[in-house]
Amino acid sequence: MTVITYGKATFAGNAKTRRHERRR
Repeated sequence: MTVITYGKATFAGNAKTRRHERRR
């Protein structure tokens, strides 16, 4: 699920949340 979240975050174009998503 880690890979999916990382790829989805970038795919959604959430550059701002990208840093927060990484912590997840």
